[in-house]
Order: sequence, then structure tokens, then C-alpha cells
Amino acid sequence: MKEKLALAWKLQRKDPAKALDILDEIVNAIDDRCLLSKCYFLMGKIHIEFVVDFGSGVRLLCQALGVDNVEGIRFEYRDINIVPEEEVCGWFYHLSRALYFDVRYKESWEVVQYASGSVFPEISSNETKRDILCKQWKSGVNKYHRGMLLHLIVLSVVYKTEEMAETSQLVDFAQTWLDQEEKTRLWHQYNAEVRFASLVMRLEFDCRALGGDMVSEFRPKDGDIYVLGESHILSLVFRRSSFIPRLVIGLKARHFNPKLQHSRERGILLEHISSIRLHSTIIVCAGEIDLRPNNPCVTQKTSKGKVLYESQEQAICATISDFCAGLVALRDSRAAENVIVIPIRPVPTSCKEQLDWSDKTIASVCECIRIWNEKLEAALQELEKIVFLRELCDDVFDKGMDRYDLGDGVHLNLAFGKELANILYAKIY
Repeated sequence: MKEKLALAWKLQRKDPAKALDILDEIVNAIDDRCLLSKCYFLMGKIHIEFVVDFGSGVRLLCQALGVDNVEGIRFEYRDINIVPEEEVCGWFYHLSRALYFDVRYKESWEVVQYASGSVFPEISSNETKRDILCKQWKSGVNKYHRGMLLHLIVLSVVYKTEEMAETSQLVDFAQTWLDQEEKTRLWHQYNAEVRFASLVMRLEFDCRALGGDMVSEFRPKDGDIYVLGESHILSLVFRRSSFIPRLVIGLKARHFNPKLQHSRERGILLEHISSIRLHSTIIVCAGEIDLRPNNPCVTQKTSKGKVLYESQEQAICATISDFCAGLVALRDSRAAENVIVIPIRPVPTSCKEQLDWSDKTIASVCECIRIWNEKLEAALQELEKIVFLRELCDDVFDKGMDRYDLGDGVHLNLAFGKELANILYAKIY
């Protein structure tokens, strides 16, 4: 049976249905608690990453941990001594991550909290949970401890409670070990979290340098203001309680396409959209990743070299068409008061040094951004209650962007977030 489990691991990406069939066969044939737990874990992982069924994935991970549901983690879970601690720690990580994908932020955080007490029962009970997490996972007992800390940094930004409002301590702990060597070691398994944590660190240090002058706060008079998008939303939502973040790491404009299937990012996007309250204002930030080198909008080809489009403009227009269809579906499904689409920012000057882009690559990406903003604005003029934030181009982008460069080659700083907040305030009210 162990050989069949190993085969299921090999097949999980290439043929997830076959892998699940093998795991079902094992589960129905054995009563070995250790092997059963490992099978349930892999079944949950496949449902989360490849079937894109987060609810079933969460249920199966709970079975791996020997509980009926997430609530049972706090009351029923007992250490699975028959499974190595590193594996159990990994199961907690994957469970918390799946709950985050499912926009169950509170439960995601509680699972991480509980993991600290169950995996490290020797720690003193008079310390705060966050101190415990940082102290234990700073030492990096195994790779999952560091993955959990990276995941906690994600949660500290998107799940805003009094306990998690500040990311300073988390960032300070992570900085002590997230050097280039450690980034390389963690990159394969936690590449999204590594990128995100590095970005949050830059924003945190930018915040400290600016002191209290980084936030332009305002409270919505009626309804809520949601910000849906990828990592570029952080300069706007970081420590700013006026906006409700809905962060989908790695989100592309093409993931909005209602016809897109078998995409984990699409599945995560739909869960985040369904969590938005009806009759809200929704700010959307997507498209920058679509315009990076090696993406079809720039190369007109797939990753395998198949030619999809005759020109960059044709590729961009096709992507915008799918994007607009998704924006209409978003507006209608949430009965949104307004959907405000943020244009793509100019390429930061630090891209050449940080990303090692050639002058030719930079020129190509800049041209794609120009075409994108121009074509997207024209397309949105035909749609009701979906608007292009032209004011951002006129008041900020066209006046020079060097002062807003965060220094990582991709993102903009908190001063830009403040400008954007002011423009949105004037637009909404």
C-alpha cells in the first residue's frame, strides 16, 4: 500500500483523478491509522491544489488530523504520535492555507494559533500566541515552521483584528532569517509567500520611515469598500482600515474570464468574490502580471511556444475582453454600487536592477502597459457602473513615478497608496 501511496504522490499533478482513485482504494482496504492519515492528507491537498474544491480539501485535512471539522481542532485534536512532527506541522500549514483560499480568515488564523500549542506543548502559557509563534518558528525547527510564519504575515495584512493589526514584530522576526540564502531554500515550496513576505517587509520599513504620515483615512458613509486584486493592492490597504482587502496572490486579469476552468487562482477569486457584501463599492486591481515578460500578452505565445496571437495589441485586446466579461459578472453577482478598475502603473525604475530586465524588455512591457490602459479605458466606457480610474493616470502616473518606487522592481510605496486613497475618496464621494 505504501507503494500505491507513493504512486499517488507522483500522479497528483499529472492525473489528479487517477491519484484520487488510488487513494480511495487504499483507504477502503486498510485500517492502519498512520497510512490512513497520510492518504487523507494527500486527498485534501489534491482537492485544494488541483481539483479546486476547497471545502472538500478542508474536510479531508481535518480527517487526516483525526477531527470532524475545523472547530474540532481546538477541542478534539490530539497529537498524532504515529506521524512525524514535521508532517503534522505541514498538515496544519496546508489546512490554514486552504481556509485562507476559502476566505475563512478567522479560522485560518485560529488553526495557526492552535498549531503553536499542539506542536510545541512545552512553551510557556503566559506568552502571547504571536510571541510563541515568532519565538518557535524563528528557530526554524523544520521547513513548515517557516512556511507558517510566512503565511501568518499574509494573514496579518488581510485579516485585520486587534490582535493582528500590527505586522512589525512578525516582520522583524522574519527579517532575521529571510536572507537570500534562505529565500532560495524556501522558494520552491513557498515562492508566493516568500515574495509576499518580502513585499510586506518593504512596506513595513517604508511605514516606519514615513512615521504617521502614510495614511489618508476616511470612513465610508454608506456600504463597504472592497479592494480585490493581487499584491499591488497592498500599498492601498496596508494599515488602512477604510478598505476591506480581498487579496488573491498571483491573480491575473485573465482569471476573471467566466469561461476559464481548472484554475486554482480562478477558484480562489470566485471564493473571494462571493465573500463581498452586496451593494458595495469594489475596487479591482489586476493585469500587471499579465503584462510581464514571458506572458502571452507580451510574447503572443504560450509557455510551450505555441503562437496564440499575431500582435501584442491583439493579445491584449483578447485578454481585456475576457477581463471585462468577468467584471460584468462581478458587478452583477454582488449588485455592486460601483466597480472601479485601477490602471496599470508605469514600470518602476528599479526593475532594471532588481529584475535584470534589458532595455528591450522594459520598452516592450512599457508599450504593453500603454496599450492595456488605452484599450481597457475604451472598453469600460461601454459598461454601466464599471469605471476606469483615469484620474490616477492624470494626477499621478503622468507626473513621474520615481518617488513612488518601492525598490523591488515591481511595486509602489505607501506614498503612492496615500495618493490613490485620496483619488478614490474624491471618486466615490
